[in-house]
Amino acid sequence: EVLEKIWKQPLPTELQSGYKALAARIKSVRVARVKATLPTATHFVIVYTLMTGAELFGGAPIEHAVGLTLDNEEETTMSNKPDDGLRRRRGAARSVGSKGPAHVDPDQMVPDMLLPAMLPFYRIHDGFGVLLSTGHLPLLLSSPTEGMSGSCFYVYPSRGLELEVARGRPLVRFARVDKTCSACAEHGVPRPVVVYLEKTGEQTEDDECPLDFIGDTISNVAGQRVVPPSYMGGPSSSS
Repeated sequence: EVLEKIWKQPLPTELQSGYKALAARIKSVRVARVKATLPTATHFVIVYTLMTGAELFGGAPIEHAVGLTLDNEEETTMSNKPDDGLRRRRGAARSVGSKGPAHVDPDQMVPDMLLPAMLPFYRIHDGFGVLLSTGHLPLLLSSPTEGMSGSCFYVYPSRGLELEVARGRPLVRFARVDKTCSACAEHGVPRPVVVYLEKTGEQTEDDECPLDFIGDTISNVAGQRVVPPSYMGGPSSSS
């Protein structure tokens, strides 16, 4: 099974919801080789076509920057003017599964990784998003935090992580919630939780971890709605 090979079973508990949502809705999987120009680089991504015809994409795992070996490889070049992304976040329910939560071994950390808690996902996909046209891939891979006509990364690749100090707190932006809100986590904390950061500077801390957020985000973009996060009136995972 191609999907099982990509998603490297067994999965951490937090990512199982995203995997199951994809597995239930995927029609086909292919590899795209993308030539980006700013900076000049060749990237490989997995493109998931859903039964609805919608497409999602994930970057190559960080320990395999090039040379994925699946069939039906296609090449994409060119880019265009950036635009805002899409989707308003609809879920942050805590995942449930048979395996325990992911833990990062400090001895296996990638040098200069701003958010080591992301490593279990980056070993599956270095970033994940929604794709309205394969022609958008060069721009997205060159500028991961930008969007183009509805295509965008919802989980930023490792090279797209951004560290900023917000109200005296060092936060790493690791995902898009919508065009006015980012999902962040505190830098240097062994077990960080998600902090929603609005463009206004307002912060709302949740008690889910980044991998929980990723699992729920993938479930959402794959078409499986989950309950709203606590800061939008949904239940807290501690309740």
